[in-house]
Amino acid sequence: MALAGSGCPVAAFATDVAREPEGKAVKGAYLAGLRRLIGVLVALQSTRDPTQDRSVALAQLSTMVGALVLARATKGHALSNEIMAAARENILGGIDRKQSALNKTHVRDLALGQKEMSPKRSTLRLG
Repeated sequence: MALAGSGCPVAAFATDVAREPEGKAVKGAYLAGLRRLIGVLVALQSTRDPTQDRSVALAQLSTMVGALVLARATKGHALSNEIMAAARENILGGIDRKQSALNKTHVRDLALGQKEMSPKRSTLRLG
């Protein structure tokens, strides 16, 4: 699995953006992109409870970004693939089993950064 070398602007720019002073355009752009991504993940949740859906989406995003950062740092070692596999299983394990197989596949591809959202929801590349 070569996912640790894949690009994800959320993970790649997080530390750089954090060092920028408040008011810089890059911070606003990063925050706007992050909010759109959170919105995409919230829309994929199935509880219909906005607070719970947002909480799950934030946890999923944090898991994806954290896993990617750690996998990149350990690239070339078995631990890198193990981290990505554990994150993927954690995210996919939380998906409501009643959702359609198509939606599950779509979420899996999003989690892996291999698919864009359909134009009906949003167009946002994850990774």
